[in-house]
Amino acid sequence: MKKIYLVRHGKALKQAGLLDAERPLVHEGVQESRHAARFLLRAGLTPALLLSSPARRAAETAKIFCERWERPIDSIQINERIYTDDHEGLWRLLRTLDDQHEAVCLFGHNPSFENLARALSNQYNQPLPTGGVISISCPVEFWRDLQKQINAFDFLEVLPLNSTKRL
Repeated sequence: MKKIYLVRHGKALKQAGLLDAERPLVHEGVQESRHAARFLLRAGLTPALLLSSPARRAAETAKIFCERWERPIDSIQINERIYTDDHEGLWRLLRTLDDQHEAVCLFGHNPSFENLARALSNQYNQPLPTGGVISISCPVEFWRDLQKQINAFDFLEVLPLNSTKRL
């Protein structure tokens, strides 16, 4: 059984003149990311393989996870395809992963992540907000055997709306 965790970056700054790839997290995005990282940590779901988009907001989200999980920042592997590819490209990327990894955590973007979740599991049919985490279980032994529509949607975790709790 393989597990996929899709983490959409936290809420990011929208500012005229700022390149998309350079948009940083805003305070709310940091809080969303802390919540998601803590949720997975408490559930014992902390995969060793961490792949992030090179976009600043996704990389900052991944770094927050590393801090919460007490992992070195250099354990994050930056992969351009997570920023540039659509869901089909991400599916192909997943099929190339090393089989020694039973689980992977990807840090990236919509609409690719929502579309990938829908392609992998016909049970997933909701939006993925910023800072949200989707978990999908895949009944395969080898990543190359990953198929579409037969995988189980486990959960979607998001920071509750209007949460003022310090994370």
